[in-house]
Amino acid sequence: MAMIRKANQRGYQRALPGIERKTLVYGERTLLTELRCFGDISPELA
Repeated sequence: MAMIRKANQRGYQRALPGIERKTLVYGERTLLTELRCFGDISPELA
């Protein structure tokens, strides 16, 4: 199994308005998630 892979645009899900998330790796006690912020993000979220 490859530990490092080339990034792709598939697999992102909307978490909140202006924020998308993508699970990169998960295990029994571990979760690594990528978050992308775009557009006009509320100051409360920044």
